[in-house]
Amino acid sequence: MKARLAWAVVGALLGCFFGAGTGVVFGGGGGINGVWLFGPLGAVVGFFAATDLNGIWRKITQSNK
Repeated sequence: MKARLAWAVVGALLGCFFGAGTGVVFGGGGGINGVWLFGPLGAVVGFFAATDLNGIWRKITQSNK
C-alpha cells in the first residue's frame, strides 16, 4: 500500500509540473490552472500504474517458481 501511495505522490508531482508547463505554454502564464487540472490526474494515473505494476510483478515472480 505504501508503494501505491508513493506512486500517487510521484504522479501528482509530475502532473503538477506537466500541468504548470502546459499552462504556461497554452495559457500564456496560467500555469496554476494546469496544476489544478493535471495534479489530481497525475495522482490517479500514478496510483493505478503502481497497482498494475504490483500485479504484473506478482505474476512474473509466481510464474518463475
